[in-house]
Amino acid sequence: VQSVQMAQRNLQLTASAVSRGFTGTNCVYLFPEDYAKLGFQDGGYVQIKSMNFIAKPEPTVAPGSIAFNLIQRKTLTLGLSEPLTVTPWFPPNDNIHLTRMGAEVDFAVKKQVQDPIDAEALGKHVANMFKTHVFVMGQDFLIDFSGHNLTLRVTELEVKKGVGALTADGHKDLKEGDVSAAPYGMLGPFSLVSVAKGSGSAVNLVNVQKSSSSSKMFRPDFSFSKMGIGGLDHEIGDIFRRAFASRVYPASVLAKMGLMHVRGVLLFGAPGCGKTLIARKIGKMLVDKEPKVVNGPEILSKFVGQSEENVRKLFAEAKAEQAARGDESELHVIIFDEIDAICKQRGTNRGDTGVGDSVVNQLLSYIDGVDALNNILVIGMTNRKDMLDEALLRPGRLEVHVEIGLPDETGRVQILSIHTAGMRSGGYLDPAVSIEELAKLTKNYTGAEIEGVCKAAASYAFERNIDKSAMNRPTDHLNIRVMMDDFTRAINEVKPAFGVSTDELDLCMPNGMIEYGPRFHALLETGRKFIAQVRESDNTPLVSILLEGLPSAGKTALAAHLAHEAEYPYIKLVSPESLVNQSESAKCYRLTKAFEDAYRSPLSVVVLDNIERLVGYVKIGPHFSNEILQNLLVLIKKRPPKGHRLLIIGTTSNLRVLEQLELAGDRGCFTTTLQVPLLNQDECAQVMKKLGAFDPGAVRDCADAVDEGGIGIKNLLMVTEMAKQSGTKITHEVFVDSLRSYGL
Repeated sequence: VQSVQMAQRNLQLTASAVSRGFTGTNCVYLFPEDYAKLGFQDGGYVQIKSMNFIAKPEPTVAPGSIAFNLIQRKTLTLGLSEPLTVTPWFPPNDNIHLTRMGAEVDFAVKKQVQDPIDAEALGKHVANMFKTHVFVMGQDFLIDFSGHNLTLRVTELEVKKGVGALTADGHKDLKEGDVSAAPYGMLGPFSLVSVAKGSGSAVNLVNVQKSSSSSKMFRPDFSFSKMGIGGLDHEIGDIFRRAFASRVYPASVLAKMGLMHVRGVLLFGAPGCGKTLIARKIGKMLVDKEPKVVNGPEILSKFVGQSEENVRKLFAEAKAEQAARGDESELHVIIFDEIDAICKQRGTNRGDTGVGDSVVNQLLSYIDGVDALNNILVIGMTNRKDMLDEALLRPGRLEVHVEIGLPDETGRVQILSIHTAGMRSGGYLDPAVSIEELAKLTKNYTGAEIEGVCKAAASYAFERNIDKSAMNRPTDHLNIRVMMDDFTRAINEVKPAFGVSTDELDLCMPNGMIEYGPRFHALLETGRKFIAQVRESDNTPLVSILLEGLPSAGKTALAAHLAHEAEYPYIKLVSPESLVNQSESAKCYRLTKAFEDAYRSPLSVVVLDNIERLVGYVKIGPHFSNEILQNLLVLIKKRPPKGHRLLIIGTTSNLRVLEQLELAGDRGCFTTTLQVPLLNQDECAQVMKKLGAFDPGAVRDCADAVDEGGIGIKNLLMVTEMAKQSGTKITHEVFVDSLRSYGL
């Protein structure tokens, strides 16, 4: 019936221009008699070309015409005096009330105005001024706001499903699924209007509340548990909290708080710990722009100015989008791998063209310059944080510093589970393989090294299933089983970069450790107490021991034995032999690196063997390397980072020299000094008995043949090896002859 009545009331009118005072109302105006013919008394809607407008009577409008503003005529593609059909329209009761409307804004007349326009205030003004107005997708309308004549275009409409208007609170009764996109809808007192910049808009829009479509930064199926990164839960949480949490909220929230988004993250740490993996996973979790990944050296060019141009090209897309869309711009992630290659400390590269400094300046200008971009997130990765320019690391630039360290036991369980998941699901992993046990055996392994262990273990299983007499013959892959023994062999094959240098320690004590009496036992027990103190005490994360004694007293062997017995995850031996043919600068770097690697492990031992030789001490002169000495003075006294513990064991054959160099003594940097004595005659007898190479009846006489001043255990073992060449049990005469040969 209503449709028949509407058809009977259709009017044939001509389009005309509305007077200036009515241009910003978004209403259409008719002569009062024409208005009455449509059956309206207190107001109503008319439908023109599928768009619905509030119609009002106006005596200044000519009879037989309907008045529009310019924007309405452009939207409807109407010319002045063009005939058209005007139909009364009655809004339905359901699926029309808008919960939210998105619109893009621009100036009605193109101009450049720097005055900021508050998007949130503009949205509230639109919702209040045009309540009960009906809008369709793509509709343009005029509004005057803060002295600016603006046009808005409808880009999003969401309506409440069901009958009736919104409740007083506007949203409380809406459940998930009650709101849906719609082709048209009516603004109400509780509708939310989100305003953004239109394409090519010159409006300086601030305090923008992101639209529902652009606020979906993360993929719908994203979850931290599915990222496939083991052992880095804490680091991932820090990155999300500092760099992404603020971006989930509308820009208006940060504007009210007076804050800016974090625009730079630096991931640093040892190779193989997961820096690149984290950056790759961050790229996969974002729904908008694909991250730009660039290796640091790729930026550099031999042509003048080209390196700086390469940096500008990386940010060009983000710069253009921010200019066009402002706070509505999507997030652009730029990942720099090996960022230390292009961002070295400025002024340190002498003799070059200064291109490195220019690249740093260009990068800083985009991250935190006068025209800094707020829609970027720069992620830098490096193994050498110390080489980066300090200006790049301060707040506002790469301000979030996340150290990607070695995984703990829980982290290793996660990493092993990830790398063996395919084996397990495919039925290739033996049920007896214990992930927890493997995690205990892989102390100080990086994630990359654990992956290498899994590959090596699988290679043993592959080899076991191949007929080596017929290499090209296909084998039954269903028989492949990766056993626990395969993993054990793989762990012995793949050595961690930050683990225990077992071979070096074994070379320091080729004959093992021989306990020769109470003095040695007391010395050993004191060393064990220091080991326990470092492991257990919260107040002494750093303990340094200096073992001093005459040459051949067994200091290096004792230091190696204590380090091995400590069973710390990281043990590093630094000896003069390992620094041969290196410059002073190279030696300092090796020393510093040994300590920096130790700081990455929760428990570490660094053995500094023959310290007077490490510093290059020569009696004639005397001469020594002050550069190496100063390095040692600092490194030995430097406390490890929080949560890390370090035991330093040094050895010296010239305590007096180390006291003069202020490495030992009351003014020295070692916590304590322990003397390793020469063997007396009774202790020599104990060693001879344990060696089993002496005639039992000649042991006492052989021991008495040793000088009363004592003999170093190293010399005693050398003399014994010579005496053993006689082919029989060592007698007194043979032992004395060997002593004479060595001049002892």
